[in-house]
Amino acid sequence: MGGSTEAENPSPHVPALSVYVGNLVRELHGKAGGMLKPSAFKSRHKNAPRPPEKSAPAFIQWLRGRPCACAGCLCDGTSRIVAAHVDHAGGKGMGTKVADRHAIPLSNDCHRLQHSIGWRTYEQRLCSDAVKLAEEYWRRWPGRIAWEAKQNV
Repeated sequence: MGGSTEAENPSPHVPALSVYVGNLVRELHGKAGGMLKPSAFKSRHKNAPRPPEKSAPAFIQWLRGRPCACAGCLCDGTSRIVAAHVDHAGGKGMGTKVADRHAIPLSNDCHRLQHSIGWRTYEQRLCSDAVKLAEEYWRRWPGRIAWEAKQNV
């Protein structure tokens, strides 16, 4: 019988743990049609990235250097700036994300509020027209012309 050596099995608890986990998995989704399927133990996949024609990482980085675009900004000025994608600007659909060009800089606090109340309500209360703001930020981005030339837009 091939006994394991210290080099092959550095911890004597590993076999016991794997047997325990194996028994637990069999118990939870075993032959009797248990509660969980094996897929329940796999990590979730990450969302699909934006395709190249919608992705402008340099623009997003540039936005993070701007102040919060919210007119009634609720942050204290110390909150991190993030790029908030304006979903209703167009190009978003099932399985696809809105283009980076439709993003505005918001403080982390304002972005969190925007997600909790939705774009329409957020615009009515604090931000006038996010689509027009996104267009203006895109137009003023110093790297826009080079990016568009590269994309053949």
